Amino acid sequence: MWLKVIMLAITILFIIISPLTHTVGVHHLTPLRRISSVAYVFTAEDGVVIVGTGPDDKVVCFKVSYGFSVKWLLTLGKGEIVASASPRDKYLALGVVGNTSTDVIVVDIRDGSILKSFILHARVDEIRWVGDKYLALVFEEGGAGHWELSIYNLGGERVFTTTSLGPGFRLRQALVSGNTIVVLNSSLSLGARNAYAYVVGGVTHHLGGGVIALTLSSDGSLVAMLKRSGGEACLKVERVTDGYVILSKCLGNVSGGAVEFSHDGHYVAIAYGCGESELLEVFSLSNGSLVLRTRVLEGEPLVDFISWSPDSRYLLVRGVKELEVLNLSGVVVLSKVIIGDVDKVFWFPGSGSVGLVVEDETMGYDYFTLFSLSNGAEFKAVNGGVVDEYLLPKPCVLGLVFKDGTVDIVFGNGNVTRVVSPDGWHAERLLLRDWRNYSVQAIILYSSGKSVSLGEVLTSITYESTPTSPRGASARNTGFDGLVAGLSVIAIIGIMLLTILKRVKY
Repeated sequence: MWLKVIMLAITILFIIISPLTHTVGVHHLTPLRRISSVAYVFTAEDGVVIVGTGPDDKVVCFKVSYGFSVKWLLTLGKGEIVASASPRDKYLALGVVGNTSTDVIVVDIRDGSILKSFILHARVDEIRWVGDKYLALVFEEGGAGHWELSIYNLGGERVFTTTSLGPGFRLRQALVSGNTIVVLNSSLSLGARNAYAYVVGGVTHHLGGGVIALTLSSDGSLVAMLKRSGGEACLKVERVTDGYVILSKCLGNVSGGAVEFSHDGHYVAIAYGCGESELLEVFSLSNGSLVLRTRVLEGEPLVDFISWSPDSRYLLVRGVKELEVLNLSGVVVLSKVIIGDVDKVFWFPGSGSVGLVVEDETMGYDYFTLFSLSNGAEFKAVNGGVVDEYLLPKPCVLGLVFKDGTVDIVFGNGNVTRVVSPDGWHAERLLLRDWRNYSVQAIILYSSGKSVSLGEVLTSITYESTPTSPRGASARNTGFDGLVAGLSVIAIIGIMLLTILKRVKY
């Protein structure tokens, strides 16, 4: 009897205090008087780069230190904004888009100096770096509703262009790693879906037609494709520099699937339909051997995507309703039904958990959910819908911005530091940075609708410690409040135990 009572008390205590949520509030903000709206935010080694528009509708770009002092500022012309930071955050490419042309400006992030600028006589829709010497630009082709992707050097010279990409193309459909860009003509019919691989300063390879799915290795040296030809589909892994075939496997009559390289570069995984379920296969890139072959997502008609964990130990496969996480032995460590489309996957390797941003069309918002790989426990955060995310890899912490203007800083075990916006202000963007003394610095951009301010919160990376908010940002001592609340719960449970024990005794 006593043992049952003690176990019940421990269970109640665990439910009440886990996971822990600390609440902090930013009260004193640092105003950014030269900007009225924010379009892009980038991290730099010694500060934060912010791009937006000023009160006069001109494009403004500036860098502030992590202490929020302005280090440099550029004022450009009027127009829509496209922007992209180069690898290692050395340079910033800015596009100021007018009615018929785009001014492209390349800025040195260290001191704000303009390295190059040129005018492109087209309205650029998106911009992205390829290496640190070339830019990928997407713009409407001749006003015909079709899109073109072209690579330009920093002198404004076009060095590569695709054929028409159709009306639905977006740059995020192109894959970029290192100096390689792979493009799939995705909006055309299956038989005409051509893929191209281009190595800047090198050669262009037509990877063929009938491409169902493709992926690029993390170093940009290999491309993997699921291709269909003559009623059969095959998996091919090729070297992008010369088209040399590393791996080729025939799969039979397959109409759809997903393919993905592991982060360590040792494996390639493919999932495709087979009967009433999906097959997941993993091949070694060193010798082409089959490492894993197993059925996944019983009853699911299609695998949407595959996601490898950063340490390449686990694979997440997602179908229409369900997702599974498996190890390389084929053991399913997590199986869940998910309502909505998974937009983002965030792995927390040190905590053995995986987080998802899910688009729930029935409810009309995006929500975040975190699953433990050890016991399947779920933590869910809605707060009016996720509008921005920022993952800090080391230490692994995720920041979420919600429609209601609040911010959650989520740890791998589900513990949360919740940042409440000051009256009249809404959080719009978030950056996280490793801070000294086992802390994480959250830099939050707030908007009042007419002006922009920066706020800061420091929170400990140890899950049980108290968050603090120095340098103009005060916070309620929620660690002490939480401690008092926890001790109160323990005291109440202790009284309950004594009462029960007395009744048992008498």
